[in-house]
Formats: sequence, structure tokens, C-alpha cells
Amino acid sequence: MSAATKAPGLPEDDLDAMIDAAWKRLERGAADKRAAFNTLQIATLGPQGWPEQRTVILRRVETAERRVTIHTDRRSAKAAEIEADGRVSLLFWDARAKLQLRLWGQARLLTDDPLTDEAWDRLTAHGRRIYRTPVPPGRTLRAPEDGDGLRDDDGRSVFAAIPITVMRLEWLHLRTGGHRRARFEPAAEGWQGRWLGP
Repeated sequence: MSAATKAPGLPEDDLDAMIDAAWKRLERGAADKRAAFNTLQIATLGPQGWPEQRTVILRRVETAERRVTIHTDRRSAKAAEIEADGRVSLLFWDARAKLQLRLWGQARLLTDDPLTDEAWDRLTAHGRRIYRTPVPPGRTLRAPEDGDGLRDDDGRSVFAAIPITVMRLEWLHLRTGGHRRARFEPAAEGWQGRWLGP
């Protein structure tokens, strides 16, 4: 295989190495805002049954628990959708490595518990500011400036953490010498992987 077909640091034909690399990249995404996996798309089920997608920030990864966490404003449609049906899918893309990860999981909306308190405490002042907006996300406005300004409180009352327990993970690496795709599901110890046609 030529150097042009292999992305640095990506395993090629070893399922155990792939699942390890996937979680390491997720961990890096939560720790480094410049990392490719810091932003992702989450899909929820809307009230009419249509899939709803948004771009969100990866905030925390707990590999041993198979859990990733994002944040949201509890007034958002996303929060209501997760409360109604916690099944979600997540999409990560690293353009430089040509690596896509798809995750499926069960999400929970947490508002008043130690995990949410810890998540709030870790936010910067700028991060907290977005939860002080005067109108809920997605609300219709007469004019754009109607959404400007800040509420008097600190925003904690509308902040929510969304931990997602990952039930399935799919790896797709686009390579000049032949793509590699594999699916992983939790097993008694670790993950069980199998190859898929790309």
C-alpha cells in the first residue's frame, strides 16, 4: 500500500484497533475545540416523525461507559424531542483523514443532577452567555433584534446536559486503495466488530 492511500494514525485492517482509534478520536474531540470531532451532527425524531438534524459540540466522552455528552437549552425543540423519544444518531466527519463515524444511542435530558451541575461549572463565561438569551431557540421573531439582549439570571435554569449511551458505532474510512467500513456493537467484554461493504 502506498503512503498516499493510508492516513497517518488510522488502522487499516484490524477491528480492535479501529474501535480503539474511534474512541480516542472522540476523546480528543471533547478535549480540543480544534479537533475534527469537536463538532458533530445529531439527529432526533421530530413530533411529526421527521428526522431533525443539528450541529452541536461534543462536550464529554466516557469511553468505559460508552457515553458521549452534549449540551442544550432545555427550551429548544431538540430537548423536547429527546424527552419524547431518546433514540438519536450522531455523525462525525474528519475531512483531513477522510474518516466518518456514525453512532446510534439512547439519549437522556438531564437538568437538575450532579452531572449537569458539573457540566455547568466547566463552561466558560462565553459558554454560559448563550443560555441567557431572552427567547427560546427556534421561536419566531418579528425582527432579528428581538432575540438580542440577555435575561437577568445566569442561564443555569435553562441549561441541560444530554448524555448519550452508544449502542452501535460505524467506521468508514475513504481510501484511494479501497474504502474500509466496519460496524461495532457492545459485547460481553468490549465491542464486537464486523466488516461491511463500503
